[in-house]
Amino acid sequence: MDFVGDGKGEVVFRTDQAGGAHCCWVYNIVTLLPKPHRLFDVGEGAAVDFVKDDMGKLVIRLRVGGPTGFTSSADRPYAERAYRVKDGKLVDSTPDFGGQIFRPGNEDFDEWTRTLTPESIKKLQAANEIGTHGTAELDQIVSALLSQDAASALSSIRSG
Repeated sequence: MDFVGDGKGEVVFRTDQAGGAHCCWVYNIVTLLPKPHRLFDVGEGAAVDFVKDDMGKLVIRLRVGGPTGFTSSADRPYAERAYRVKDGKLVDSTPDFGGQIFRPGNEDFDEWTRTLTPESIKKLQAANEIGTHGTAELDQIVSALLSQDAASALSSIRSG
């Protein structure tokens, strides 16, 4: 896959981060030209997708985990971030993709819409405990609420 836009593919090494559990990887991106060197690593603690945008340009999408104190670890909130590669470095481009995250048909948006109903918000407001002492249903509601909030915040931030 061409990460730097020179028409030549880079080498991608996948490094296991979970001691053989086959769930958590860091991708080490190495260019061979003009001489071999590491460009960057991506994926520490996040799910990673390498995709092309509508114009055929590379986008690296990450799902970054959020706090665990408000849910059990099984339904941990997360936020999606999008990066592009410019001058051999990762550049956060999340604000450019806010319109794609917050629309019907996006898996996350559809899940938030199903989960965050007026009834579920009332259940959350009436709950005595959330987090490790809450229920699976409350975990799902809290995770959706925090994930949607984090995605909203990230997609509205503009780099200076």
